[in-house]
Amino acid sequence: MNRRTALMAIPTVGLGSAGVVYYDIDQSDIPVLNDPDVESVKENAETVPYDELYRNVSEYKGEPVTYSNVEITDIPESKDGYQEFILRLKTADARNGHYLYGLWNGDPFREDDMVELWGTVNGTKTYLTLTGEKTVVEVDLVDMKLINNSN
Repeated sequence: MNRRTALMAIPTVGLGSAGVVYYDIDQSDIPVLNDPDVESVKENAETVPYDELYRNVSEYKGEPVTYSNVEITDIPESKDGYQEFILRLKTADARNGHYLYGLWNGDPFREDDMVELWGTVNGTKTYLTLTGEKTVVEVDLVDMKLINNSN
């Protein structure tokens, strides 16, 4: 049995006394988010043209995608073992490239690294830039391979 349990502390306050009550919560029915089978994603991933992906993101939600020749342009935050990435797809049909937002829990990467990536589409992400808000496709990254490092 794959049973995950958690102890939850709930502070209690009574007349003249305080304490903590612990509950054992069975989490076996709670799905683990963002834990796809890496090999399955890599085998089924397609390179969807960015304009098609952006315009029809709800149709692609949960679908595996792959892109190569991707530049890590910014790492807005890193915490709890995760790195957030702003990724630029270098394509011939875009003057400055198209951007993705990715969340990664794996080996560290640096700004300006060139990577190949695999992940599942999660929708869109809006973030603030120096020129205003920008909305891009969000991908839950399951694997990334360094093509060329920033050094």
